Formats: sequence, structure tokens, C-alpha cells
Amino acid sequence: MKKMKKAILHIGSEKTGSTSIQQYLHLHRDQLNQKNCTYPQFAGLISNFRLVLFAHSVPDADLLALAGVGNDPKSIEKFKQKFFNKHTREVQQFQAEYPEDSTVIYSSEHLQSRITRPGDIAGLKSFLEIMYDSVEIVVYLRRQDRFAMSSHNTAIQGGNKNRFDFDAVNVKGPYYDYAALLKRWAKVFGQDALCVKFFEADRLNRGSVVADFCEHIGISADEFRVPGKQNNERLSYTAQETLLAFNRMDNNDPRLLGNSKEELRQDLIKMLHGWDDEYGVIKPSKQQAIEFYAHFKEQNDLIAKTWLSGQGFSEDFDDYPDAADAYPTLNAELLLDRALSRCLGTISKHEEAFLMCNSKAS
Repeated sequence: MKKMKKAILHIGSEKTGSTSIQQYLHLHRDQLNQKNCTYPQFAGLISNFRLVLFAHSVPDADLLALAGVGNDPKSIEKFKQKFFNKHTREVQQFQAEYPEDSTVIYSSEHLQSRITRPGDIAGLKSFLEIMYDSVEIVVYLRRQDRFAMSSHNTAIQGGNKNRFDFDAVNVKGPYYDYAALLKRWAKVFGQDALCVKFFEADRLNRGSVVADFCEHIGISADEFRVPGKQNNERLSYTAQETLLAFNRMDNNDPRLLGNSKEELRQDLIKMLHGWDDEYGVIKPSKQQAIEFYAHFKEQNDLIAKTWLSGQGFSEDFDDYPDAADAYPTLNAELLLDRALSRCLGTISKHEEAFLMCNSKAS
């Protein structure tokens, strides 16, 4: 029987625990080897960003910077040739060490969001076919209303200045068109090459996308170890309101003490992830969520019929309130003042006034 050299290409999608999968694969590379599997190092740990750069005909500046590649045609071409040679050699060395059936695993949500041109997908297929007998595409999809809310949490961290509103979401945007996403990849790799999974707790092994993916690649549930902390965790309501106030600040606001907003942003976000409160997630109404989801009902049913034996997304919206949650009243400017002071190692105006008041009283 012919020995099989296989690749599993996990392409996301966004907001379905891809970072957690990648961290697990990276931290358990030795265990993967025991299963004749590997998570290749030169593809770009941990998110395989180099593979994305290689496949992208017009590479994005942020990934070029991450790879230390100049944003000019000569530098990009030099990188792609180096990647082709080094990665091919890495894979072939692995396959030589495991002459029986072997599997190389790739994982990057950027494949879903950035590799969107048919020619780029076809070029990636041609590259992979040099090394593998078969390529399987794995993609997790999250119900669009839940995806929208989770994405907004990320958008705030990127600079969005507004609270969440279903009416403000571009329902025709590429991130929400799952049918078009699957069609692009199926057209190149073939419909049967796609393994489509819905990101819903009761349809995931142990309710975890990491456990589910591990099971898919052949690691039994008994060997699965639950990570201690989830990645890309949601900011609390208090933290979100503080960050929204920061996003609305003028770039020359004196509270920045001459620092760049964007240079300060990551330090602020890191600190705000430690801010908890009792408010929980502030949700729109059940009816708003149902109306938003209706935009995608037809395409979702088609996806379910094509890849999931007709079993579509759960259409239970009972986790939304009958009436939209009211936004608790907070003094966001005061919270921001405190947050910036802690990031910059200074005393906030509020704390300074408190100290002065106590000093006079004594």
C-alpha cells in the first residue's frame, strides 16, 4: 500500500479559537511527532504567517514587517524564494524521518481573511502538491451574529470608537460571506477536500475547538490537555468603555505626555485585560440578533446541505435578552485618566486631588 504524505491546512476562520489551536500545536510539537505529525517551524510560528506571505500576491505590510521583509518587489521575491527552498527542505526532512504515513499541519486564520484571490489559492495548491499526496482544508465557522459581537471586541482594540450596533455592521462584507469563502477554496482544492465545522460548543469535542481539532488530526481525547487560559479573551464592559474613550482622544491630548497613541495602545490593552467588573456582556435584543442573522440564513442552509448533511447552525437565540441591555453609566474619562496614569507611571488627576485633600486635612 502506498504511503501517504498528507497536509492539513486549517484556515480559520476568524474568531473561532485559531490562536488557541496554534499555541497548542506549537507547545506540543514533540507529542505531534509521536503521531507522525509536525507543525512546521519555518512556516512562521505560531500563526504560519510566512506561509501566508508566500501565498499572497500582494503581501500586507504588517506581515512583511513581522517577517523582517522590505515592502518592495525585490525583497518580497527574495523572501519567497528563500521560503520555498527552506520550507520544502524542512518538510522533506520530516517526511524522511517518518517514511510511513505522515501529516504536516498548518494553521492560520489569515489564510481565510487575506488569501482571497483565486490565483493565490491556486498558487498555494501548486506549492503544496510538490510535497504532499493530499491536502485537506479545515475551517470552523461561527454564527454571524456571534461573530459580529466578538469581532467588535477586537475592533475596539484596533481603534474603533463606537459601541456595538448590529445596524452598523456591513452584512455584505467578505468576513460574513461564508458561502463565498468556501466556494473559493472548493473551486481550487475540490469540494471533498474541505472539512467544514461549526463553532458551537455542543458540536465540538469536549466543547473545545482545541480538543476538537486535536481529535480531527488523530490525537485522542485522553491525550488532550486543556490550556489554562483562553486566548483573545473579551474585555470587560468597564475595560471596553475605557478603551473607547482612549480611541476618541485627540492624538495630541496632554494626558499622553507626548507619547504616541498607537505606541501606548498595546500597553493599555494588556493592562485593561486585567480589569474585571460585574456587568458581563452588554447584549442587543433577541429580535435584533434574529433580524441580523436572517441576512445569512439562505447561504448558511446551503453550506449545511453541502458539507454538514443538512445540520445547520443552531437557531436558538435565547442567550439574548428580550429587550436590549441598558449600558451601565460609567465615568469613562475618569477611568481613562487612571488607566493612562498607570501605564505611564504617573499619578492621575483624581488621585492627585485625593492626596492633596488628605494632606490638607492632616
